[in-house]
Amino acid sequence: MPSEVLGFIMDSQPKEYEKLTVQYGEDTKDKLCKRLNEELSRRGVIDVLRDGFKDRGCSFSMVYFEPNSGLNLEHR
Repeated sequence: MPSEVLGFIMDSQPKEYEKLTVQYGEDTKDKLCKRLNEELSRRGVIDVLRDGFKDRGCSFSMVYFEPNSGLNLEHR
């Protein structure tokens, strides 16, 4: 499970992940998983999915929805 979450974050939010890597270095993956677990325990799954979470000034979204409109095929 951590590898899937980390893969999602690294693929969908590479700039934020890179900013965090500058701060944590080699421990980035472990620290990010720890922070996510803390947020899930404190706020619950639904709140974290809706609002994402932050770690050291970096904001991470945990869900992206497909656009409702078919007008812009580039974003489908």
